[in-house]
Amino acid sequence: MGNINLLQISSSQLRYVRNQEIRIIFQDPQSSLNPLQRVGEQILESLQVYQSLSLRAAKLQIYNLLQELEFEQVEKVYSAYPHELSGGQKQRIMIAQALITNPQLLICDEPTTALDPTIQKSIFDLLLALQAKSNMAILLISHDLGVIYNYSHQLYVIDQGKIVDKGNTELLFTAAMENSTRQIFALLGWKKNIAPLLGEAVNWATENNSLVSMQNVSFSYSSQNWFFGAKKEKSWVLKNISWALPQKCILGIVGESGSGKSTLVKVLLRLYSCSEGKIYWLGKEVSKYSEKKLKPLRKYLQMVFQDPYASLNPYQKVRQILTEPLLFHRLVDTRAQAINLAVVTLEKVGLDNSYLERYPRELSGGQRQRICIARALLLNPSVLICDEAIAALDLPMQKQIIELLLSIFREQVLSIIFISHDLELVKYLCHYVIVLAKGEIVEAGLASQVLMAPQHPYTRNLIQAILPLPKISPLLEKDVQNDGGGATY
Repeated sequence: MGNINLLQISSSQLRYVRNQEIRIIFQDPQSSLNPLQRVGEQILESLQVYQSLSLRAAKLQIYNLLQELEFEQVEKVYSAYPHELSGGQKQRIMIAQALITNPQLLICDEPTTALDPTIQKSIFDLLLALQAKSNMAILLISHDLGVIYNYSHQLYVIDQGKIVDKGNTELLFTAAMENSTRQIFALLGWKKNIAPLLGEAVNWATENNSLVSMQNVSFSYSSQNWFFGAKKEKSWVLKNISWALPQKCILGIVGESGSGKSTLVKVLLRLYSCSEGKIYWLGKEVSKYSEKKLKPLRKYLQMVFQDPYASLNPYQKVRQILTEPLLFHRLVDTRAQAINLAVVTLEKVGLDNSYLERYPRELSGGQRQRICIARALLLNPSVLICDEAIAALDLPMQKQIIELLLSIFREQVLSIIFISHDLELVKYLCHYVIVLAKGEIVEAGLASQVLMAPQHPYTRNLIQAILPLPKISPLLEKDVQNDGGGATY
């Protein structure tokens, strides 16, 4: 920092620098926030360590920052535990925790990966305003070229642990000379090539001919007072939701952070019980089914989560991870048969049998996500649910995973529910789209129509918040088919 060599200062001086001068926003808030402590207390802890503020003054400062970060009911958010917030809300708590001490350097490691376009834009606008007010420097790490292009002055490109290119951001985007940089920028337009691979959209299903559907489903939860157990006012997360998914269809679900996207699929999977309405799986109403009655049906609905590392058991080898569901559902007679089937499925996702004896920590992010997809496909599901399944991956890996999903979609009788903040990807990848706002469906229909000519103001605001990408040269567009050699930035 300035003229101070951080490699030579004492541990107490380094603690002060880390707490006050240099702050970091991590990519995964779930593993960075204390699950046993209220989020407001975690922000307060950072503020009070080196500042002599009264509790009232500190709380007021935190409330003001939470309001700037687009939170509603800030007092309720302050008192919430991490598990009571959505992924995007937890990420904004991480951002508040980093900003509360007004640092000189803010390190942002994929700070808006889990956020929708509107919240992403408002957060970067806030960061720029704070930067102008306090001369704060920002080190931005991202695989989102729109974020890099619109919010950085200088750009460094890293490949295989080495800086291979650097310079003014705008100049690099328009006249990149290094091969690694050109291969990254060549992927800017890859999503436009998805649509011809999909085929024509199937007819929008009704409850009578769909794989899964919801009829007037609502979901709420009630908190309780600590001492007396009296129920407080209900919080409605989903309100009167109705939709249906036909065979051989890819359905996109989009909306702002906290709009209810992940809750919707958890209610669909009966991980949460709906407060009102009916849920159908494969023509059967499962709204009131017991867990024992649901067990034989669960193999038909499988999920790929956003964070592959958190959804894989770190103490199990890939062999155990893949064979366990086969043995649990009794789809094979012997463990040897399960291993053979696991090898065949690994080959489908582009991996070989050498991966069976590896632990998740020995795999890259893209390889872990392929293992998650393989685990889901092993049970031959009718519906595959992808909840932000590629958000944490770089562009070359995103392209590979989407092409993998499309190849599986074309080969198998399978429908996909695709939850994403990436509206451009949803527009080209999905047949239909549902737009959620505060737990309600505000618009639904053909993805191309809804996202090209939205009728609802909420959808229009989502689309208008998408960051513009730089135009790339025809020479780079020809390189889109090249995967890019795995460069990261």
